[in-house]
Amino acid sequence: MTCMASNWALWKAPLSNAPTARLVLLALSERAHDGEHNAISWINAKETARQLQLREESVNKALKRLERHGLIEK
Repeated sequence: MTCMASNWALWKAPLSNAPTARLVLLALSERAHDGEHNAISWINAKETARQLQLREESVNKALKRLERHGLIEK
C-alpha cells in the first residue's frame, strides 16, 4: 500500500457522485505497489466485492467507470 495512492483515491481523484467507484479505487490503492511511473495494482472483482460487501457486478461497473474516466487502465 502507498499512502499517497490511498490519499489521492480518497480525497483527490476527480470523481463526483460515484461513491462505489471511489471505494473500489481506494481498494485498488490499498493493493498498490509503486512502479517506475505509476502505481501497479491487480484486483479480483469477486474477492473485492466480498471484502467491500458489494455485488461483483457493482465492482465491475465501478472498474469500467474508472477506466472510462482515465483513472485506471487495464
